[in-house]
Amino acid sequence: MPGFVLTVLACWLSPANDPQPPGPSPVVVPAAVSSLVRQLEGHRDRVLSVVFSPSGRYALSAGQDRTIRLWSVASGQEICRLTGHTSLVRSVVFSADESQALSGSYDRTLRLWDLGTGRTMRVFQGHTADVNTVALSPDGTNAVSGSDDNTIRAKF
Repeated sequence: MPGFVLTVLACWLSPANDPQPPGPSPVVVPAAVSSLVRQLEGHRDRVLSVVFSPSGRYALSAGQDRTIRLWSVASGQEICRLTGHTSLVRSVVFSADESQALSGSYDRTLRLWDLGTGRTMRVFQGHTADVNTVALSPDGTNAVSGSDDNTIRAKF
């Protein structure tokens, strides 16, 4: 099976270049986004979520191959591969201090990860269907998740 590619584009957006139509709409990338900086290769199946760290030095990607990958944006190198989910990983976010990540999976769990060791710190259970989205509070002490079970769950 061929590897899947995460593509990083160089871009600069200003409010003048990025008008926001009312209501939900797809993200429109302006024509000014044109230069390929780097391709990050490693996932064995579709990439479903990508996020930059607060500093912009790192990126996390998550996918259908049940993995989360920590990348150096500058070098394009994979720093760490996080494994433990038993189904696809739909959402991933960094903590504000970039030391941890939170992921949500179709295995109905959230996992809090230590990015220094690559190990699971905590597994959150309780959803009765696929987890689609996760978020961490700015201070990293609270987490929320949304699921196909029609609930939003908060972890404090």
